[in-house]
Amino acid sequence: MNRQLTEALTNLGEKLVPVKVICAHSKPWVTRELSDQLKKQRQVKRKWKRRRTPRNYTEYQEVLKETEQMIDAAKHDWWENEVGKLNTVSQADKWKIN
Repeated sequence: MNRQLTEALTNLGEKLVPVKVICAHSKPWVTRELSDQLKKQRQVKRKWKRRRTPRNYTEYQEVLKETEQMIDAAKHDWWENEVGKLNTVSQADKWKIN
């Protein structure tokens, strides 16, 4: 009886609770470190725009390259994590993973 009640509540919850939708604009790989790096990049760019010196431009280019590397690494790590989830899930549940 306990098992039946648990299954009934679980099924009801699956019907009533909205499913998380990932759209084309969402970026699930963004982490706190990446967010801080993007903030730093915007600050350095603003500094370069206000005073266009070769030193500021070089600094901006270095931060830009570092940010691109961090984004690529974050995307790769996120993808590896998502693919890794497939190994632990049953065949029927693989289609339900978001």
